[in-house]
Amino acid sequence: MYYLLILYTLLLLFSPVRLQNCPQGVSIVLTRPNSVLENGLVDLTCSVTIPGDITLPTEVTWHKDFLILETSDSSRYITSRKVETSTEVSFGLQIQQAQVEDSGLYSCDPVLSGALCRASVNLTVNYALAVIVEDQDALTGTDVTLVCLIRGVDTSVIWYRFNETTGNNQLYDTDGKYSFSQEGSYFYLSFDSASSEDTGVYACEGRSPTGRVQEDFNFYSLLAPSGTIIRGGTDGEFVAFSGDDLILECYADGVRAPEYNWTINGVKLEVDTDDLIFNMTSGELTIVSATKFDEGTYTCEAYNKAGSEATSVVVTIHIVASIIGQDQAVNVGLGSEANLTVRLSASPPIDFVQWTTSSDILANSTKYRIYLNGTLLISDITESDDTAYKLKACNTISGLVKCAQSQPISLLVILPSLAPTDLEVESEDEEARSVEISWINPPTNVRNSPEYYTLEIRTSELEEYTLLDEEIPVTSSSSYTLTKLFFGYQNLFRLRGSNLGGLGEPSNVLNVTLIPGEPRIRSVTATVISSTSLNVTYLLWHDGGSPLTSLFVQYKENSSDVWNNLTQEFEDDVIVYFIVITDLKSATYFDIRVQVSNELGESDFFEPAEKLLPDSLPGVPVLSESNANLDSVEVSIILDDFGTGELLGFFIKYVLKDNETIEEVSVVDLGVSLGKPFVWEITGLENEATYVFSAAGNSTIGLGPYSKEVNIYTDTKFYEDLPFKILVGVAACLVIFVLALFFLLGCIGCCCFKYGKKREYKHIYKTRPGGPAENFALTEDGPDGIDFPQLSSAKPLTRPPLGDGSWSERSTPPVVPPRKGDYLDEVHSYHPSPPLAGYTAVKDPKRALLGVDYPSDPFGDLPMKKNFMGQDKPPNPSLGNISQGSYITDV
Repeated sequence: MYYLLILYTLLLLFSPVRLQNCPQGVSIVLTRPNSVLENGLVDLTCSVTIPGDITLPTEVTWHKDFLILETSDSSRYITSRKVETSTEVSFGLQIQQAQVEDSGLYSCDPVLSGALCRASVNLTVNYALAVIVEDQDALTGTDVTLVCLIRGVDTSVIWYRFNETTGNNQLYDTDGKYSFSQEGSYFYLSFDSASSEDTGVYACEGRSPTGRVQEDFNFYSLLAPSGTIIRGGTDGEFVAFSGDDLILECYADGVRAPEYNWTINGVKLEVDTDDLIFNMTSGELTIVSATKFDEGTYTCEAYNKAGSEATSVVVTIHIVASIIGQDQAVNVGLGSEANLTVRLSASPPIDFVQWTTSSDILANSTKYRIYLNGTLLISDITESDDTAYKLKACNTISGLVKCAQSQPISLLVILPSLAPTDLEVESEDEEARSVEISWINPPTNVRNSPEYYTLEIRTSELEEYTLLDEEIPVTSSSSYTLTKLFFGYQNLFRLRGSNLGGLGEPSNVLNVTLIPGEPRIRSVTATVISSTSLNVTYLLWHDGGSPLTSLFVQYKENSSDVWNNLTQEFEDDVIVYFIVITDLKSATYFDIRVQVSNELGESDFFEPAEKLLPDSLPGVPVLSESNANLDSVEVSIILDDFGTGELLGFFIKYVLKDNETIEEVSVVDLGVSLGKPFVWEITGLENEATYVFSAAGNSTIGLGPYSKEVNIYTDTKFYEDLPFKILVGVAACLVIFVLALFFLLGCIGCCCFKYGKKREYKHIYKTRPGGPAENFALTEDGPDGIDFPQLSSAKPLTRPPLGDGSWSERSTPPVVPPRKGDYLDEVHSYHPSPPLAGYTAVKDPKRALLGVDYPSDPFGDLPMKKNFMGQDKPPNPSLGNISQGSYITDV
């Protein structure tokens, strides 16, 4: 199928008449113009010739690129039909303003008795010759490539630069400066290292067989803006008066011509506003109707592709003294204080104000207080102050005094209200305990008319009137119903008008007496005493003309339905009662109500507003002394009540007695347990001084009450004194030393007692005489001839001596004692007895006791040993100590 489509397409492309399944003898020819340019007119004609036995077609279907062309969708398409003869008809398709996009394969399909007949033709719309070029630029010193787009057929280009030395201004590549190139429809002119001399007007001329078109353009060798300045203001100062327009002009040199941005107090101006209008091209900024808010630093930035430069100026807006608002009229009571206000605006600030009346210029005094902000205070108002006042305010700008004048302000002094007259009873209702009264309003007058009435009441037993109703409206009906009357007693009423001038004179007194009835409660007040207690105060109008029989208060938690009752004793002729409710739950809303009864009945419950008990603070802690030292004190704190908040810790307050400076330490996050002691040490105190301590619990609700003050004396106990401790330690050491010394002496004494008399020396020697044939052995026998059996057998030498090498086992001392030159090979024991009489033992300077061999010994026949340092020391004579490694040096 794919190959058939390709074959069909090729057939349509290269055949002037396209036929398929068309009846015999039908001929269809589609013609087009040979050459079509962009924006031109295209006429396609589809001619159909048929045999005589076939009806002429009445319409055709037009296709473009195998798609049906909807000719009705565009005004550029016009179709037509023309009958030439009885066997020939032609159809036309006209394309107006043809575009390159209109190129393609066009087909016409006449409708012939259901048969498919088609003719196709290729249409090509060529670009009309056109040159598209715009102004171009490059940074000075860089290489330049200018571009020009030429659309058309078989185009070429000619480059020009005007004002060149050549006669026709045409540019050539023969001088080595310019080079030309082309890529498709784009033509290029290139040269090296742009300079200001290259800036100018260039032209690109496109040529084709259809004609030539030339377009001029500018080239700029770019230079960054420089010399940026802002012009405007007056005498070089950027100053304007409020309400005036201020124009700032920014200018800078540069290629291309710079554009401009404005920044006001660091904020870039993006678009025009009602108050600020700027032109990015000219750099002009207009401040419309300048205000104080327009003051600040104005920065102009000039920029182009090569760079930017900015400069700033400070704009100052002076506000001429002006009135921006004022009082129109002020009503004030007699004897009070009046405040007249004019709102001013000025920069620099107002430096002069003057208040005047129609007859006087006012000055500061005890009567008048004048302020630069436009305020006038008038004290102790009298009727003579009833007049109009005006203000003049001025400020000084650059030596010029600018002033503004206010409109008159009327001060109206209000006098105390006139009294209503003819106060009388209109009707009484004993059962409802009410009386309707009426009166006549005083004459209407703006200065002393009442704004409202107040109703005052007392009984015949009371001396002072009490305010019963604070505000009774002034109405034309002039009547009012009294409902708060006392049973069984004379009620005295009077009416007074009130306005800014104060209370007016009272009306006549109205006497009303009702028969006895139940008592009435005048007021109930509940006052929070603490987080767990309330004080309830209730006031009776009277007992209702009958003795009281009961007084009780009820209270409950807001969330509960159960009331708690408290009964109170009552007394005759007592109308004020107090009761304290304790042991309440803190941080809880409580409802309270009061009821009073007499022999004739009981009052209504009187319920004041519900009361919220506050969160409870920590309770009172108990502070006591735990320990007192040289410069510190340990205190013990016990707290049984943390309150309703979370305990944060304690505040411990202490002060040196008879000293006013109080120190306070805050202890937090203790993990304190309820009711258990908490011990805290306070250091840095004076020794042998009395301090007064107290503590308070601190919780998230607040600081609780402080504990009872406790006096604590700081002192050093004798057994805690440092020198005493040192002395005791030294004494203990001495005692231990003395005991050890006695023990040692005892041991020595015992040894001496047991062995000292039987031995004069306790040694075992293996002696070696200087000669090779002599052997001597010194045993442990004492001079008295007593043998020691445990040492009766001598150990053989590890190294045979020069003699026969045997040990003497004689039970008596040797006949021949050691001689000079004998070497002491071994020492088996030591006793502090005197040495052998007449002999001195000297340590061999070349023999040590650590077992390190020397190459030889003094006699040349025994291994030598060196000390642990490997050093040869000079002889060290010693008397009375014969030890291994010694030899006899003298007799």
